[in-house]
Amino acid sequence: MSKRQVDPIGALYAEVLGEVAWDQGGEALLVEVGEALSALGGAWATERTLRAFFLSAMVPQDQKRDALARLLEPMPPLLRHFIRLLMRRGRGSIVDRVALAFEDYMDRKLGRVQVTLTTATPIDDAQKEAWIAELRTATGKEPVFHTEVKPELIAGAVLQVGDTIADGSARRRLNEFKVRIREKGKHAIQA
Repeated sequence: MSKRQVDPIGALYAEVLGEVAWDQGGEALLVEVGEALSALGGAWATERTLRAFFLSAMVPQDQKRDALARLLEPMPPLLRHFIRLLMRRGRGSIVDRVALAFEDYMDRKLGRVQVTLTTATPIDDAQKEAWIAELRTATGKEPVFHTEVKPELIAGAVLQVGDTIADGSARRRLNEFKVRIREKGKHAIQA
């Protein structure tokens, strides 16, 4: 997980949506809206035809309205109303940015922290639970835990907690060793 920049307009809309969700239904509605918005934002960010359809001036408004109603049908009523409002105000282009900002808002509101553990080989459930328990203690927050496998790390792990990265991979140690050897070689040649 890389550090991402939160769009200020997206963050403003996300915070308003989050506060309304919290006021109307507490944590349960906040999480329900967050999950649905995350799915919609992911589709919005990756599906060019979806975006093009809704943002095109060539598509009649009644077709957009009908398609939007079908798309939003399984979502919580609050989110359906919110997305329709974004579209009416000409802010449909920022749905994916609102979704990212909403995830950040939920993390703050619910005392969570995003964590990515990247290893050379997969970890098992017991190892994952041990990492989660350790991170919960260390951060005082509830980790939202993601794992990635990258064999090129060779061994060890890279841990990202929020915006902080700790690289304990063998690849990093080998690269540092290579730099030290080069430096010693330069000094030996100059002497």
